[in-house]
Amino acid sequence: MSTALLTPVFVYVAFCFVIIGMMGAMRFKAMASGAVRGRQLKLGERNWPEKIQRVSNVAQNQWETPILFWGAIATALILELDAPLLVPLAWFFVVTRLVHATIYISVNHILSRFTSFALGLVAMAAMWTVIALEVLG
Repeated sequence: MSTALLTPVFVYVAFCFVIIGMMGAMRFKAMASGAVRGRQLKLGERNWPEKIQRVSNVAQNQWETPILFWGAIATALILELDAPLLVPLAWFFVVTRLVHATIYISVNHILSRFTSFALGLVAMAAMWTVIALEVLG
């Protein structure tokens, strides 16, 4: 199961690198063109143009709730759990993160964005429930 469980992890890691690269490229372009000046950002102010700020927010989001995903994956792998439900739940979580990011970066429809976020939380709750049941028996 470890290989099957690692596949959504690799996809999610690749997604994180794409978002971070996209953010860096957009920020560099904005700075190089003069659309944003360093003094506007020197204390971490959010003075980026909206499109860049959306991508930046998506990148930041990957260090928040997804910590539950990383913890669940690490726990399942370390304990060598044989719980077939973990793989589809991991995939479901990753898909919800991709959908959330796509909505945020493109149309930024709040209800749709929240729905994808909430569904990801449901997947995490289910993953942790499966892990707890496997461990506690």
